[in-house]
Amino acid sequence: MTNGGGALVNRYRFHLDWERIAATSCHQNPPSPIVEGQDSLARWIYFWDFGDGTFSRDSAPEHIFRPGTYTVKTAAKPIYSDDDDPVGFVSQTITVSSSTETPTYPAIIPTGSNVALNVNWAASRPGGYLVFAITYPKVTASGQPGRTVYLAFPQDEFVLDTVQTGPVPTLEGSGLEWDGKQHRVYSWRFEQPDTTPTPNAENSLFVHLKVKDEVADLFPTDTSSVLTHVLAMIKIDGAGSGSGGNIIGGEKKHDKSGAFGGEGGGVPSSSPWSGAEMVSRTIALNWASDPNYIEVSPRYWAPGTKDALLTYTIGFYNGGAATADTLRVNAHIQRALLNPTIPGVLSSRPVFPAPTTGTEGADHVIYWAHNNARLPALGQAQMVGFDSANCFGEIKFQMTTRPGYTFRTGDSISAIAHLRMERSYVSTNTDVLRVRSRCLPSPWFWGLKVQYNLPHTDGLWEHRNGYQVALTIRKPLGRVCGLDDNAIFAPRLPKSAFPLLWWQAEVGYGQTQLTYNEQRTFNVGHIDVTPLMLRFVARQPHLPGIARSIGLSAGYTASFLLHGDENGNALTWTGAPLADRIDHSLSVSLDLLNLIGKPGLSLGTGWRWRNTALADVAGEWYQHPFTYLHYTF
Repeated sequence: MTNGGGALVNRYRFHLDWERIAATSCHQNPPSPIVEGQDSLARWIYFWDFGDGTFSRDSAPEHIFRPGTYTVKTAAKPIYSDDDDPVGFVSQTITVSSSTETPTYPAIIPTGSNVALNVNWAASRPGGYLVFAITYPKVTASGQPGRTVYLAFPQDEFVLDTVQTGPVPTLEGSGLEWDGKQHRVYSWRFEQPDTTPTPNAENSLFVHLKVKDEVADLFPTDTSSVLTHVLAMIKIDGAGSGSGGNIIGGEKKHDKSGAFGGEGGGVPSSSPWSGAEMVSRTIALNWASDPNYIEVSPRYWAPGTKDALLTYTIGFYNGGAATADTLRVNAHIQRALLNPTIPGVLSSRPVFPAPTTGTEGADHVIYWAHNNARLPALGQAQMVGFDSANCFGEIKFQMTTRPGYTFRTGDSISAIAHLRMERSYVSTNTDVLRVRSRCLPSPWFWGLKVQYNLPHTDGLWEHRNGYQVALTIRKPLGRVCGLDDNAIFAPRLPKSAFPLLWWQAEVGYGQTQLTYNEQRTFNVGHIDVTPLMLRFVARQPHLPGIARSIGLSAGYTASFLLHGDENGNALTWTGAPLADRIDHSLSVSLDLLNLIGKPGLSLGTGWRWRNTALADVAGEWYQHPFTYLHYTF
């Protein structure tokens, strides 16, 4: 790597010193600027890490630095994976003592987001390497909230090879299931102010991932490639995820907060990744390092979905040495469960004329044709030095499902795209939307319950009044299922996904005033323990805009008589066995409003049958109605 400063003290132009790279390479075939069979620099991919949180894919980039010392690194790889890819990275340290120009580079993180994920090349092969840049907002001053940055990748497809720039990460104890795959998760924690001189208030971690050789065994029989994803996430202390913002080449997952107790507010998620903002980067794994792909979003639905919308993205690139004018893109999607109409095209690059549609076998086919696409070639980009992102094209469109059809577990819709660029033909991976239930462990909930016991006369017993204040704990009986990616990553889980039955326990203090045979008046204070209460929280009916609002419950309570008096005279239990000081009661209640969120609110009314332990009347039953208010915190 060489650079030049000259009169422009803090502006540098970089290019690779190929003789030095060849002399220090540990590869079997030392790299050179000319790949065998080629006659130019057109077949190399570059990814420059300038050491100040920014990067470039240009072959000979210029960069302006603030004063400071920087280690500039670059990773280079040939386009075709049957060469030694990548070369790895080479580095050079530079010191900038003064500044004649102020860096004015645009922010890497999209507006409204808190994390970005970029990669040097959108494809690799078994045994190949990829360089990822995870960009996050820096802690710039004391008192700002700390933040944790995560990198997650399918553990059966990748392994962490090297952290090129950044501190050593921590391997998280919990894995992440996403898109049907178990992901290994590494994290970086940032709490102290970062004084690194960067053009913007953001920094980047550069990480090398190696594709496992075993990935070759995962290739389906109908194609020599698989489509996968690498994820980046961030959690900022005391803040939810970002909102808005488009992330090119990936999907953004953010929390969906709502009103107090409503379905949007939901129930706190037990997932360790709840509330994290997440972006994904699509990677093609195959033998040709071909980044052409088709991707569907969402990746799967929960059973019961109907009249839904599918978003497809077809990505392609011109890896040749000349501009491509003729482009043909055909998307084949299983039509049995689709609404076969002209799709809604969200965007295309280059801009295509309106598509036509047809059928081939069991597929609904959408045809795009462009005769003057003028898509630049990757070879031109790397010889001339313009951004290689211009060599990539994309079509994003939407399809609707068959009207009125309710999707069941096991349903699927597969899609594949066929591309023609001038005289080159290629097919993408096959991507499949699947219908299956997704589950998480049920969380625990703490709450505070206030109960007022209403007057009631039952034979010789007259219950005058009473109250109870209790600390509660509750848990759904079963797992939370039927979740999509938005629910998995949101801080709150939708109430509609919870089981019907809940267990609840209580401990608290109460007082009761009652009269027996119109002559004996008791005032009693007691400790109440409810070890078992079963709650049934119905899904239907519910109030408009409020899910899971009606419920039934039944439980058993033991009340230890703590103190009291009869007609003004203190009651004593000296020498009495413990069992003689315990009332036993059964209760049923109707939840008129059961908002099981956090915070959540429940109110209702019920009936209690009580077997008293009071002297001379022990073993007799009396009953009374009650009403209550329960708050979950």
